[in-house]
Amino acid sequence: MGYGVHTAWVRIRRGIGIVSLLALSMSLGACTAGEPVSALISPSPAIDRSVSATPSSLPSTPRPTPTTVAPTATAVPTRVVPTQAPVPVPTTGHTPTASEFARIQPNELGEIPILEYHLITNQEDRWSRSWENFRGDLERLYALRYRTVRLQDVIDDRIDVPAGFSPVVLTFDDSSPGQFTFIDQDGTLVPDPHSAVGVLEAFYHEHPDFGRHATFFVLPAADPPHNLFGQNEYQAQKLQYLVAHGMDIGNHTYWHQNLSTVGDEEVRRQIGQAAQVITSMVPGYDVDLFALPEGAWPAHRELAIRGTWHGVTYSNRAIVLVGAQPAPSPDRVDFNPLALPRIQATSDQLDLWLTTLARVPGRRYVSDGDPDRLTFPAILADKHKKRPGERQLASFSPDYEVFQLR
Repeated sequence: MGYGVHTAWVRIRRGIGIVSLLALSMSLGACTAGEPVSALISPSPAIDRSVSATPSSLPSTPRPTPTTVAPTATAVPTRVVPTQAPVPVPTTGHTPTASEFARIQPNELGEIPILEYHLITNQEDRWSRSWENFRGDLERLYALRYRTVRLQDVIDDRIDVPAGFSPVVLTFDDSSPGQFTFIDQDGTLVPDPHSAVGVLEAFYHEHPDFGRHATFFVLPAADPPHNLFGQNEYQAQKLQYLVAHGMDIGNHTYWHQNLSTVGDEEVRRQIGQAAQVITSMVPGYDVDLFALPEGAWPAHRELAIRGTWHGVTYSNRAIVLVGAQPAPSPDRVDFNPLALPRIQATSDQLDLWLTTLARVPGRRYVSDGDPDRLTFPAILADKHKKRPGERQLASFSPDYEVFQLR
């Protein structure tokens, strides 16, 4: 599957086509190639306002005046809601028996949905997800036995969800206010319940076993209100809140620069200066997750992975793309953490891929319950990427292979 970048802003070309569901007598809708999309960076009120755009009316990429000094955090007297310890995810801790294999059907060489959200708004359009539908997405994932994991856990091959459940990664691009807005509640700053963080926190409190892991790919210097979620006086507190509550911060460049259109020095500046701003607000935090703006690589791809700008060195462990399919298991031969596909979180794409992963044999990652063990159907053995130190264990079923990873 592929996509291409068109226009001065964003246009996604997807070649998903009709997905065969093997023995099922059904097919799922395909995406239209060359589909124009709405503007991603646009002014908004308290919650993002979606803006429809055609290729002739797409806004230009924000171009603030370059600076070399990271902004400092602004202290405010209002206190932030205290951190609550995450609930540990249970694991089985033993090799499943034959009956357990038959019941949970583990497949840790299956695919993992990395969902890609942009605007969280009061309405629905191509690049906006209403907060009600976002809440509905969480409910759907929970009912389908998905549990959130950190993107780092995927690239480190330490996926920890209960036996018979599947991991899902939530990602948010462009740091818009609809993703995270603070409101004052009796002198305490709390996430707006209609923002993505507020919805996710509320769902976590109702279903703590779901987790609240998510990665926010932020823009420190985009035109307001996309500069670190808006509310300038709370920027540092918002980044610190995310980290303290089990969420992660990723780099999306300084102001959403299409890296294919600029030279090497500007590529290094866009990534390095964004990392500098984030670490100035969250000291000691490793900024090593990166989302390519518009899915566009620089002329020298290695500069998206690592580089140095004005003494700031960056090294990205994972790079996520714009689309357009689930990611392979970290134990598969085709896993590449520096080019991870995502599923755009629109109704049609969620329907397409969640249905496919549920109904096509061998597609969905299903955990055996132990993050230090790997279990998969023997028929997929040629897809297994063996690592140094792995050792094969006895399996209670000839249809499965089991390895101890650590």
